[in-house]
Amino acid sequence: MRSSLVVSAILLSSVLLALITRGASRGLRVARSPSDSPLAVSLDVLALPRVGRSALGRPMGVDSLLDSAAFGPWREAGFVVLTPPISLPGDAAGRFHTAILIALPSDAVIDGGPGGLRWPEGARLDRIEWLEEDGQPRIADVRATELVRVDGNLIERFHALRPSGLGIDAPLAGGSYLRGDEAGRLALGRGFAALAERGGVFLAAERGSRAAFRASSLLRLHETHRCAGCHAHDEAEADPHGERWLRRGTDAMGFYVPRYLMQDDAPMERYRPVDRSAENDFVRVACGGEAVDRERDPSSAMRCPDGSAPRLSLDVSAGMRADDPHTMQVCASRRWLAARLSEAARAPHELAIAECGGPR
Repeated sequence: MRSSLVVSAILLSSVLLALITRGASRGLRVARSPSDSPLAVSLDVLALPRVGRSALGRPMGVDSLLDSAAFGPWREAGFVVLTPPISLPGDAAGRFHTAILIALPSDAVIDGGPGGLRWPEGARLDRIEWLEEDGQPRIADVRATELVRVDGNLIERFHALRPSGLGIDAPLAGGSYLRGDEAGRLALGRGFAALAERGGVFLAAERGSRAAFRASSLLRLHETHRCAGCHAHDEAEADPHGERWLRRGTDAMGFYVPRYLMQDDAPMERYRPVDRSAENDFVRVACGGEAVDRERDPSSAMRCPDGSAPRLSLDVSAGMRADDPHTMQVCASRRWLAARLSEAARAPHELAIAECGGPR
């Protein structure tokens, strides 16, 4: 399968400009200025029909995130934020945050049933890691999956973007490859390595002073871009007594967060050291089905007395009654998704939709 690298850049100024250009050869280049109206060009990295501001509702933090300059291209392309009931883990310093953004074609209907959701052609899910600098989000890493049709088959195109430099106005640069295109994946890795040599890829907060640190960081980045390996289709949850790095399961297209959006519970993840649900009064911790007191210990390395991984659950009803911001964001995400489900896909999730007040 031939590689199809996408070369991208996102430039920030008084108005946000987004330009995506296609490279004819494998490698990675960074465009420095737009050559056309930013949203009139073919947005390969944000290649979705515009669906408008499908509001998650104000005054919620997720909406202000989309209003920031850094997230402008996603806002303009009609993305919304998905907030899972159980928050994704974070770094020990609390600097880096993870946002999950999704966009669908305007007329898309999500089908499915008891076996899970079946996402339509054109669906795109972006996992964006960001940190706050001078009161504004600064994007550190983008990994995305877009569903495209190739030779009649629905297949994933994986995207990756990283900063091209240290400056606040440095564009994001990266590329894409189809599932199964190992040559394309390796070419993208070489492009990032070359960009790192020129001062790109890693923000100041991620950098080390020693060459060994930089080399290990590049190796870790290379490993995290093995997208197909992490996003296996219909993967079951990990054995709670096992040592699998990612404990959550996936849906039919290898997505993690959408699978858990309509259920209140999930296994505690440990791929980052801090469980961000620890400070939420409406998240319960259970071992073997029995509630336990974690004493607000934020460590994601927590284990049950029998050595198994704990399970976390959000009390959605209690959170809604208390106007808990996180629960409100979860329910806004559920309502957005529920409004796009077919009858068959909606049926298994009626309870989860109902406890959030149904679609709006």
